[in-house]
Amino acid sequence: MDGRDLKKRISAHSDGRGAKYTKSRRPVTLVYSEEFSSKSDAMRHEAAIKKLPRLAKLKLTREHNVTIPLKNSENTRC
Repeated sequence: MDGRDLKKRISAHSDGRGAKYTKSRRPVTLVYSEEFSSKSDAMRHEAAIKKLPRLAKLKLTREHNVTIPLKNSENTRC
């Protein structure tokens, strides 16, 4: 997905036209992206990331110099 498509997808999610999950969690903010050679590779990678525990996702984003605010009740160590 090139930069234009990514911006369009984020805009759709922020406008409530994306996935049902993000509809009630607006506005959305992109914190991590990667490029893949095929849509199927990207979808497999996305599914694998979604299965990770929250702390593993936080570690992944920290490795890419991204910060995500933690809820007060969660441990901040990765």
